[in-house]
Amino acid sequence: MPDTIYDQLTLELKKSGAQEALKLLCSHLEASGDYHKLFYALLSRARAEKGLCAIPTSPSSDVPPSLHQQFEEDIRNSARKAATLFLAKGDLEQAWQYFKMIGETEPIRAAIDALNPGPEDDIEAPVRLAFYEGLNMPRGFDWILQRYGMCNAITTLSSQDFAAIPAVREYCLQKLLRALYEELAGRIAAEIERREGKLPQIEVKTGCLRNLMAGRDWLFEEDAYHIDLSHLSSTVQMSIHLPPGEELDLARELCDYGARLSEKFLGRNEPPFDKFYLSYGKYLDILAGREVEAGLDYYRQIVRENEAEGSTYPAEVLLQILERIGKEEEALSLAGKTLTASGLFPMCAKAKNFQPLADAARRQEDPVHFLAALIEQGKQKR
Repeated sequence: MPDTIYDQLTLELKKSGAQEALKLLCSHLEASGDYHKLFYALLSRARAEKGLCAIPTSPSSDVPPSLHQQFEEDIRNSARKAATLFLAKGDLEQAWQYFKMIGETEPIRAAIDALNPGPEDDIEAPVRLAFYEGLNMPRGFDWILQRYGMCNAITTLSSQDFAAIPAVREYCLQKLLRALYEELAGRIAAEIERREGKLPQIEVKTGCLRNLMAGRDWLFEEDAYHIDLSHLSSTVQMSIHLPPGEELDLARELCDYGARLSEKFLGRNEPPFDKFYLSYGKYLDILAGREVEAGLDYYRQIVRENEAEGSTYPAEVLLQILERIGKEEEALSLAGKTLTASGLFPMCAKAKNFQPLADAARRQEDPVHFLAALIEQGKQKR
C-alpha cells in the first residue's frame, strides 16, 4: 500500500471520523483488488458502527449478546462481498474460501458448471474444487481423466470413499471403463491392421473387443499384450461396483481379454481371485444375471476348499455377492459362519431372524450375544 493512502486515511479520520475513513479504505482495497484485506476492512467497519473495538481480529467475546445475530450477518456479508469479487475475476479457489466460510456453495458450483477450460488452461484449482471439495465430482473426474490421464484417474478413483455417494462412483467407473476399453480396442485394431492390412472398425459397445479377438490367437503370441496391465487389472477390480448394464458387459469383455494373456502377467493373488480374470469374470456374470448358479457354485467350491485352511476371505467375497443379488437367506447362513456375532446384527435385524447370531455366538463362546439373540428371536415369534 503506497504511503499516500496512509496519509489519506489519517486525514479522512481527522476530518470526517472513523466511518468515513473506513469507507475510504474499503473503496481503495476494492479498487486495488486486495480482496483479502477488504474482508477485514469490512469487518472493522461493521465493528466500528456498533461501537466495538475496530480491530477486525478482536475476540468475538467482546460482542454483546444483543448484537450477536447482527454481527454474524455482517461477517456473512463481508465474506460474500470478497467471494463475489474474487469470483468475478475468475479466482475460483480464493472465492471458495469465503463462500465455504458462510456455507454458500451454489455460486462456485455454477461457475464450475459453466467452465470450459482449454488445453493450455491451468486446471488444478477447478479439479480440486470440483472433485475433492465435492462441488461437481463427475465434472472433476472428467477433467482428471482427460488432462491427467488413465493412471491418475485410476489412483484417484481407487483412493476415494464413495460409500455415501454411490451414484458418483458409478459415473466415474463408467467413464474410466469406457476410456480403457476404447484405448485397448484401438490398440488391438492397430495391431490387426499391421498384420492383416485393414483397419477394423471399432466402437465402444458390447461385443466390439470380443469380435476383434475372435479367431486371432496370434494377438497373444510371444507374451504379447496391448495395454498397461496394471490399468487393466485395477479397472476390472473396481468394476464389481457397477450395476447391470452396458458398462458391466464391457468389463466382462476386459476379463475375456485378460484371461487370454500369458500367465506370467497374472501375478499371485489370494483365493478366490487366484485365477484373476476368470474369477472376476464369473463375479461380473453373476451381477449381470448370466449363469448365476454356475457362478455361485464356482465361489461356493472355493469357499469349501479354503475352509480347512482357516481362510475366510473367499467366504467374505461370496457373502458380498449374495447380498448384491438379494440371496439374503444364504447370505445370512454364510455370514453366521464367517462374521463375529456382533457383526451379524445388521443382517439379522434386516431379515428379522436372530437364530444365526445365536448360533455364531455359541460357536464363538460369546454368552452375551447368545442370550441377547435368543431374546430378540423370541420377539419375532410373537
